[in-house]
Amino acid sequence: MKMLYSKLHPCLSKQLHRSKILNLGGVAHTTARSERPCHDTGVAGTYCSVMEGVQSAFLCPTDQVTESPTQNENLFTSSPVGIMMGSEVDVVIPTFRRPKALEACLNSLSNQTVAPASIEVVDDSETDFGPGISRNIGWRRGSAKIVAFLDDDCIADTRWIEEIQKIFDENDIGGIEGGITTTNEAGEIIEFNPPSRIRWDRFKTANMAVRRDILIEIDGFDERYFLHREDTDLAWRVIDAGHKMVWASGCVIHHPEPIGVHGAVYGAFPRSEQLLYHCNPKKYVESAAAKISFNSVKNGKLWKLQKDMRTVQTPSDVKPLTRVQSWSLWFKAWALAIFWLVRRSTVGEPKNQPNSV
Repeated sequence: MKMLYSKLHPCLSKQLHRSKILNLGGVAHTTARSERPCHDTGVAGTYCSVMEGVQSAFLCPTDQVTESPTQNENLFTSSPVGIMMGSEVDVVIPTFRRPKALEACLNSLSNQTVAPASIEVVDDSETDFGPGISRNIGWRRGSAKIVAFLDDDCIADTRWIEEIQKIFDENDIGGIEGGITTTNEAGEIIEFNPPSRIRWDRFKTANMAVRRDILIEIDGFDERYFLHREDTDLAWRVIDAGHKMVWASGCVIHHPEPIGVHGAVYGAFPRSEQLLYHCNPKKYVESAAAKISFNSVKNGKLWKLQKDMRTVQTPSDVKPLTRVQSWSLWFKAWALAIFWLVRRSTVGEPKNQPNSV
């Protein structure tokens, strides 16, 4: 297994030796970016010492290439869990100024029952391009048949890679959406999965895997998204290209820090909502319906979002909804929300997640 880094922050070097990594290879952006070697210390953050006697790693800005001192040298310790076999799964982790969280994330990958083919970590701490661009850089650097996406503040279950490999081996599918657990305010571990009634307003790259050939087919993440909705957009385009995205309950990651609720109104990102609407207006009806609640109506956030989606945002490369589009969208969304309310009050929620395997 190899591990590829793009611009790791210097303070992250201390935890690298704990992951099962056999080679620290070179990382570059696209061919349009510079590929100058970065072996000097003239660039801030290009060189870090790895603790406990492990060989040094060369770390470079995202537009430069970095190489390990010896390409075939084992730089890191082996996993405490016996690795059963290799896999056809590359792991991509975008990271942004969370060294302690990333350390825990990498430790979880070193404890897998089946080793990933590679781990691609792209650090966006200085450039702040957004996770969509970082993920595109990461998956294009690998070569395995399957690409698994994981957030830097998440911890993978020890069987995470094994489950991903197994599900793809046994099913003709395009991608997987896995389960998420988190911690509530009382310190209890709880599930953080979309309600079973939700078919489209879901898909989080905190735990998602997609076939590489399909990522190539749809050209990866839409880089116009900055911080929100790029994962849902990707999954919709996988589906719209004729491939199946399935729910895999046994493929689980844990998000230690408490997180919000499904269906929250992301008022700070109306441009992302505009983009997702234009990706597939029919599917977005469910996204809009999921935002309708007593609280969102009472506090005015729902009305603000509706107005914002009809307004040109910055940058202005996304068309706002016309009044006709907005009226049609929210009429259908309210009808769906009322249907959900009636069904929940009468027969209850669906028992199973859609497209479960």
